[in-house]
Amino acid sequence: MQSKNWILIGSIAVTGIAAAMLFFIWPYHTTRTEVWASFWAILVGVTVTIVLLATAPDKKEFLNYFLFALCGGALGWVIGIVASPATSEEERVFGEYKTAIVGFLSGFAVSKINDLWKLLSEGPQPRLFTPGVLNRVLLFFGIFFLLVANQYNLRQANIGQLIVSASVQPAEALISQSLGSVTITPGATVTLKGAAAFPEMDVDWNKRPDSGAFPAALTLKAATVTVPDDSALKEAVDGDQATFVATSRYNKSRTGTLVLILKRPPKAAGGAAKEPPKANSTAAPATTKAQTP
Repeated sequence: MQSKNWILIGSIAVTGIAAAMLFFIWPYHTTRTEVWASFWAILVGVTVTIVLLATAPDKKEFLNYFLFALCGGALGWVIGIVASPATSEEERVFGEYKTAIVGFLSGFAVSKINDLWKLLSEGPQPRLFTPGVLNRVLLFFGIFFLLVANQYNLRQANIGQLIVSASVQPAEALISQSLGSVTITPGATVTLKGAAAFPEMDVDWNKRPDSGAFPAALTLKAATVTVPDDSALKEAVDGDQATFVATSRYNKSRTGTLVLILKRPPKAAGGAAKEPPKANSTAAPATTKAQTP
């Protein structure tokens, strides 16, 4: 009875920890590739732990198997990171690590691995094929390759990711900024800013063919958007939007969008427009991360 209670309590605890991990890391995932890579890694880890809890004859045996899985996972995590540099600096540093690892494996480690292989494979009944040894070897390498694939997918998913923002001149033409949008008055000049992650930093800007008087009146030259004055926007209404899309030159599937929203300043009692409130100088620039289609 105590054994069953221990298995039940342990399974609930592991599931709860996994659910908490998924909940807290979910907001930091920006692509479906990242989400599924983390989801499957956590799911497999939970399943393996519950199976070990249910099948291990005692706590010591469970701990032994769990340590094999933990060591395989930790090694796979590191190898997955080293195998997928995300920046030129990481590529340089990881290249040095790879050289050191290859040197270690080709020298000292090869002889020790060879001795271990002889110990496990020789004899009329090789130890490698006994259930205790074979299960531990399969568990170690299974978790190892799972974490290598997990880290590789997560890090490669960020290659070419975009971050976009904008600056507005004159400053009084900026009404407000939020994540991925800028509210402006007529007569503003908006400089679009975008950068892609390693290996290609440049982006190309294009105006989405939105319908309406406001998008049609805007002109885009390079990364500068010119908004005409109010006399040229008579048919536009407050709240009209124009969408601009940044595309990574390295990875065309990576895009980021920035929305310009028209807002006329309120008019004074005499009919003249009031000066719009100045933007908060401490406000963070509007940025948005790219989404994978």
